[in-house]
Amino acid sequence: MSFLLNSKTFRMKQLMICTSTNWSKMNQPVRLLSNSKTRYPDYETIYQFPLIRVASLVNKLKFCQCVITGAGIPVTSVLAASNIITTDAAIVFATFGITLCAILYTAGFLGHNRVGFIYLKDDSTSIKIAYTDFWGKRVDIEVPVNDVWPMSDIPISPLNPFYYELRRYSSKETLKFNIKGANILNYEKFRLVFGDTVLT
Repeated sequence: MSFLLNSKTFRMKQLMICTSTNWSKMNQPVRLLSNSKTRYPDYETIYQFPLIRVASLVNKLKFCQCVITGAGIPVTSVLAASNIITTDAAIVFATFGITLCAILYTAGFLGHNRVGFIYLKDDSTSIKIAYTDFWGKRVDIEVPVNDVWPMSDIPISPLNPFYYELRRYSSKETLKFNIKGANILNYEKFRLVFGDTVLT
C-alpha cells in the first residue's frame, strides 16, 4: 500500500514539474525579428517585413510545382498511350498542373525580389538588404547608403498599392518593399537611408 502511495506521489510530482516547465515555455515571448547582432554584429535592424516567409514559401512552392508538372506530363502521356490510364486523366493532370503553375507564378511575382530585412551599419555608411530571389531563396547584399535612391525620387507606379521600388544607382535591379504591413524599427535611421519622405 505504501508503495502505491509513493508511486502516486512520485507521478504527481512529475506531472507538476512537466506542467510548470510547459507553462514557462509558453510564457516566453516569440521572437519574430531577425537578430542582426547575431547575424551582423556591426549592424542594426531598421526594417522588417513579417510576411517575407510567406513570399518565400510561395516561390518555393512554385519551383516544386514546376518540377512535378514538368516531370508528370511526359509520364502521364506515356501511361495514357499505353492504355494504363485514360487520356482524360492525363489531360486533367496536365491542365491542373499548368493552371496551378500559372497561379503560383502570378502570386510569386509579388514575392520575387521582396525585401524582408534592412540592416544599417553602426557608422551609418552602408546597409545590408535581405530579400527573396525568384525561387524563394534568401539573398543578402551590402549597399552603400549613398547608392540608394531617396523615396522622393522614385517615380509613382500603378503597383504602389502592392509594393514600392527600392532602387540603386549602381544597379538596374529593382527590389520590392512595403511600408504598410512592415515594421520600421527606427524611423530616424530609416529616413537617413531613404530620405525624409517616408511613404505610407
